[in-house]
Amino acid sequence: MSKRTCGSKALLFPLPTVIVGTQVKNTVNYMTVGYCGMVGGPPSTIAIGIGSQSATYERIRSCRGFSVNVPSSRQVAKTDYVGIVSASDKDKSGVFTTFYGDMDDVPLIKECPVGMECRLTQIHELGDMLTCYGEIVQTHVDESCFEEGRIAISRVDPILLSPTESEYLRVGPSIAKAYEVGKRLIDD
Repeated sequence: MSKRTCGSKALLFPLPTVIVGTQVKNTVNYMTVGYCGMVGGPPSTIAIGIGSQSATYERIRSCRGFSVNVPSSRQVAKTDYVGIVSASDKDKSGVFTTFYGDMDDVPLIKECPVGMECRLTQIHELGDMLTCYGEIVQTHVDESCFEEGRIAISRVDPILLSPTESEYLRVGPSIAKAYEVGKRLIDD
């Protein structure tokens, strides 16, 4: 199969679409982030990549914490909105219903099926992007997302981002059972 070179492109896709919540004093802000992933544990640690010029970065640095909220497809318009409008230009605190968990100054979104409270552990600068690492202090999941005692991704219905096509996508049907399908290739 022939390949085409494309330069230095990060083509891990689709990307999870999450909404980062921050608070400074009594001001709540939400911002959509496409660069997000689990990076280790224990303790469970998550990383988010944000622009060094964003108001969200200054808020995270100031309060030393943030939330990572996983919106469902039902929140796609609001999710896009809080990503394209800057907190410097518009108060976005009323777009979602805010609630608080274990960390008093970390706002979570009631409408999102999953929300994680994170304590900032470190910041790493990579060009114009900053990677903020957070220890997950607590995770909140809607009761409706559980199936047979486990969290079902189909019930969360997360928004995925295709960065090459600038499209939001949904999770598709299962193709195989993880940690099982490859066993048939193991030599006896």
